[in-house]
Amino acid sequence: MALAFDKVRFLLIEDHEPSIQILRTLLKALGVQEAAAVRTVAAGLAKLETDRIDIVILDLLLGADSGLDFLAAIRREDSRHAFLPCWC
Repeated sequence: MALAFDKVRFLLIEDHEPSIQILRTLLKALGVQEAAAVRTVAAGLAKLETDRIDIVILDLLLGADSGLDFLAAIRREDSRHAFLPCWC
């Protein structure tokens, strides 16, 4: 049985354009239809509030912020995204 990624919505938090393109190419090869990309932690947190996101792929080094800042923000006990799958 093949995995179906066509309905899974990814969020890429990455500040390096070539890395975004590589990730999108890999995800497309897996059948992913939707992979939004933002460049900052703040933009990633905002995207979570406006879009349905199923999985986050994030860079740990994002200029002034870090992917760990994003994880700390969403892993709070009172966050509705506390259990959102993230891959760094």
